[in-house]
Amino acid sequence: IWCDLAPKTPRAAKALNNAGVVYGALGDLTLALFSFEQALAMAQRATWGPRVEAGSLNGIGGVHLGRGELDCALSCFQRALDIYREVAPRSSEEEAGTLTRIGHVYLGRKELDVAILYFQQDLDIRQTVAPRSPGAAAAINNVGFVHKARGELDVALSCFDQARRDPKCGGPKVCHSGQGPRATSGPSGWREA
Repeated sequence: IWCDLAPKTPRAAKALNNAGVVYGALGDLTLALFSFEQALAMAQRATWGPRVEAGSLNGIGGVHLGRGELDCALSCFQRALDIYREVAPRSSEEEAGTLTRIGHVYLGRKELDVAILYFQQDLDIRQTVAPRSPGAAAAINNVGFVHKARGELDVALSCFDQARRDPKCGGPKVCHSGQGPRATSGPSGWREA
């Protein structure tokens, strides 16, 4: 019965994505990747699948990011972003989260000008869609990480202080140094066990 019903509902694929997140948190990237890939295959065969497919791609990309496989991570995140932009309401939380992930790839590559552009897009969406969410504060932190990497320590500290003090994130101008575009949470990812 399970084999017959699983492909007909997103619950099974979502459960596999959730398992992948837990395996990643436990440091087992092999099982995390396996779970995300199973969810992806299930979502790609289903009519209900695009948003779950994008979530699976973000999970797979997160595993690659955690392993330092930045090109593979970027490919997965970009595919997820394309799907979200096609099927989700414009400026969604999912889109913002995927922009953050892409920003982290570029931050990992030390391509700070590109990273800050993606982080800024994330921040702009979060300030529009959910300005009082923890995601908005994380976006301000990401801006700070880019400024820190640029050696703009006073601006970075201002960002970190704003994110700590003000979860509703009053605006990125506090974190803008006047030297190029602005950006958004520090590099995070799973580590291979």
